[in-house]
Amino acid sequence: MALKFGVLTSPVEDVVKQIKVAKEMGFDFIEIGIEPPMGDPEILIAKKDTILGLLKEYGMFTIGHTAWFCDLGSLVEDLRRAWIEEAKNYIDAAHKLGIKLLNFHAHYASEAYMEIDKYKKQVFDNLVDSMEELMGYAKQFDIKLMLENIPSKKMQLNDFRYIVDRLPGLGVHLDVGHAFITGGMECVSRFIRTFGERIAHVHVHDNNGEEDQHLGIGKGKINYEKVVEELRKIGYDKTITFEVFFGGKKALLESRKKIEKLWK
Repeated sequence: MALKFGVLTSPVEDVVKQIKVAKEMGFDFIEIGIEPPMGDPEILIAKKDTILGLLKEYGMFTIGHTAWFCDLGSLVEDLRRAWIEEAKNYIDAAHKLGIKLLNFHAHYASEAYMEIDKYKKQVFDNLVDSMEELMGYAKQFDIKLMLENIPSKKMQLNDFRYIVDRLPGLGVHLDVGHAFITGGMECVSRFIRTFGERIAHVHVHDNNGEEDQHLGIGKGKINYEKVVEELRKIGYDKTITFEVFFGGKKALLESRKKIEKLWK
């Protein structure tokens, strides 16, 4: 598979309009945000025929992106079970939209959990149990799930690895900007080298190393020449989503041009 570039839909705008814009800008795929309000599963399913028709007409494919705040590691069991059921709704919607690769986030609700080892481990074990159940549910639809690293200095690479190592069939979703916040370029490089072929998808955007700013490539402090070098070393040739939220079409196109140039 040749490297493909895409964009993530915003949950506060109409997905159909965003697919049309992505096609006009020349992207290969659309990453559909299955997240309220406008990306609520019921809303997306109601537009299913239009979405599938456009994708077929445009020759584009889709990846699925669920709500970052889905708390599958919750220490409150009733809440964890509720989030699992909501996550199953996301998987149902992904199936109806023809999505075969769907992400969830290694999210936790409170920084305080990360300060005490036994609670930190319980959050991670809950994430493992939740993802294992969801992977089993998604299997009936031939949907592969992946887990995205989050922008936190409290959840280090080895913490993320604790979860991933216990779920052999789980894909790894590398968010470069998030890894940079966690531990700078050293963390980004280690992440790529550690997970290698298990990396199923990549998000790129830029930031100052402290805040998840989602800037255009080159507008922050991330060394994308090094990022591309590391990805090429592992033979990465799958999908990259430009998660650039500010600067409009110009920032998106400039970011893609920079990554294309570095890749060549």
